[in-house]
Amino acid sequence: MSILEARNLAIRIGDKLIIEDLTLAVPTGKITAILGPNGSGKSTLLKALSRVLRPQAGQVYFDGRNLAGIGGRELARRLSVLPQSPQSPPDLSVRDLVEHGRFPHRSWWKGLASEDQGIVNWALAQTGVHDMAERLVSTLSGGERQRAWIAMALAQQPQVLLLDEPTTYLDICHQLEIMQLVAKLNQENNITVVMVLHDINQAAQYADHIAVLRDGAIFAAGVPEQVVTKAMLRDVFRVEAEVVPASSGKPVFVVNGLAPHNQDTKDECKG
Repeated sequence: MSILEARNLAIRIGDKLIIEDLTLAVPTGKITAILGPNGSGKSTLLKALSRVLRPQAGQVYFDGRNLAGIGGRELARRLSVLPQSPQSPPDLSVRDLVEHGRFPHRSWWKGLASEDQGIVNWALAQTGVHDMAERLVSTLSGGERQRAWIAMALAQQPQVLLLDEPTTYLDICHQLEIMQLVAKLNQENNITVVMVLHDINQAAQYADHIAVLRDGAIFAAGVPEQVVTKAMLRDVFRVEAEVVPASSGKPVFVVNGLAPHNQDTKDECKG
């Protein structure tokens, strides 16, 4: 069953066609990773799934309903989006930031009720930032800041969480902390997660479902064992690699070098 589905999407930005006839079903209650080279349309697809961008053709469906017909506040109660490298005012505390996540659930003229405060405290605890709730977001490290933003998204109590490159600019330790946090939120709260990633091995280890984009279209989609293959790495990323099972049983790859280009691959790395 798919809670979020794109059907025959086409998205043009200016004169450039970014997404062409793309169809993708996001499994309910699972983690889906979107992979692809720079410029393949990953972030554009995520924006279409969150209605930040409206497609020129095709439709996005949320829980069987056309996304275009769902009211803004209702959508914000059910779907939360964390863009790449979000920014906050310099004088905003972590608690203030997380409280913003309750906005779709309260009336315009009312402050936070005790129930809202309880959910804010729960979100702070779930993401491991409760002890730094009174600190300014601007004083946090990169990993702490990302967990604070995820806490804000969690305070919305969404059914679906969309993340655009949540581990960008973090060192490997903090990357794994964020990936483990996302996996925990998925497992313990049954939140469907869709995230754009660059690290293929991390996607293979943490995602239940992977979609690989090339030139604005789905090149491959399925479970990691089906998608992370020598052929995919060569044809999409122009990388020659060995793919072996990790101790988890999920695939990991070890790079041997760049693959020679042919009619199916680009002459140069993108980006």
